[in-house]
Amino acid sequence: MAIVAAEISLNRSSVITNDSTNGNVVDHTAEVVDSALNGVFPNITPSELVTGINIKRKLFRCNRNALNEILTNTLVYNTVTPADTYVRVFVGTDTDTQGDLTGSEDRYGSGLATVDISVSDTAFSLTTEGPGGDIFRIGDTVVIRDDTASNFETATIATVTVNTPTSTDITITGGGTVGAYTTAQNATISSALPTGDIGSTSTGVVVTSTLGTYDDVGSPITAQNVGGINDVWTVTFTDPTNYTVAGATTGAVGGGSIAGDFSPSNPSTATPYFTLLAAGFGGTFAASDTLVFTTSDSCVAFWSELIAEAGTAGQAAPDEVNLCLYGE
Repeated sequence: MAIVAAEISLNRSSVITNDSTNGNVVDHTAEVVDSALNGVFPNITPSELVTGINIKRKLFRCNRNALNEILTNTLVYNTVTPADTYVRVFVGTDTDTQGDLTGSEDRYGSGLATVDISVSDTAFSLTTEGPGGDIFRIGDTVVIRDDTASNFETATIATVTVNTPTSTDITITGGGTVGAYTTAQNATISSALPTGDIGSTSTGVVVTSTLGTYDDVGSPITAQNVGGINDVWTVTFTDPTNYTVAGATTGAVGGGSIAGDFSPSNPSTATPYFTLLAAGFGGTFAASDTLVFTTSDSCVAFWSELIAEAGTAGQAAPDEVNLCLYGE
């Protein structure tokens, strides 16, 4: 089976403000609706366009594939906006807030090609949204695309030449582009934030017992893409056969027996947090013995910022940006 687009969600952070508390952990119940007005950013007022503003929002790309398949080698990037505002994306962590940001994080953004791109082209001139010098770096991955649905490819930057704040030339390594892209179809080159693999994992099984064991290689604890969360779980035996389970954040989630698999339900999704396999238990456990393990959710964090420089012109129609995910 393959992961399909409908199984990839964009979720907000648990705290949404314009101060240092903004961000924090993912809100698994707060999914951004595609094409919804103010889905990520609020409206910018006329006075804010005059004075300039930078609005940051922390977001999470989540893999909701129910078969627990991993989306690998992912990239996050954005398209250009129709107005004079522009958007940057940059790296986040599972728990960071706006107050943790230093301003030195590498930014990623987009520019429009000034001439059509032909097959095997290796050099491109771009008109960037905002300064181009902060979004293209040697060795970074770029996404080359236009408005034609099938026109899309990635490449690696070889050189960068900044001509003016919004005019940048880049070259790419290798034999050049595979496809052709036209300015009539908004040929775009976007630098892409690498976000690794997306999928729930279970790690760090530690058994505290004189005679009891757990084989996490032959019977790994299965983390769940849909119901999985970031937590540290403690299995505490009440007698040689039975145990209770509690998460450091979640609290008690019930208990089970070494005679059967245990899959506690996440009430937010009505699917398991994880599955603890009966086949993994070995030896003899005693009351108060413990097994501790960590699960991660199937989301990657990133920040997106909407920038209106001082004196930015207004626009009658709504402004918009596409926040895109690529993966294998």
